[in-house]
Amino acid sequence: MGVVRFIVVADSDATALAAARRAYPKWLHSFNYLFRMHGSSPVTGERPPDFDVLTERGLGVAGTPGTVIAYLQ
Repeated sequence: MGVVRFIVVADSDATALAAARRAYPKWLHSFNYLFRMHGSSPVTGERPPDFDVLTERGLGVAGTPGTVIAYLQ
């Protein structure tokens, strides 16, 4: 079974979160490109609209190495 978590690591929690918030919409647009082209959607459902919602659902973390380790444990 595969488990997908979005992880962004930086020197500070704030820096990592800012990077994740910038990068996630670009990733989401790219991820959905072919689905939109063919009028379909992901089999596992739509992904959250932004990184904050993603983290609220327990699907991602952004922070220092210590923050990420604590989350994964």
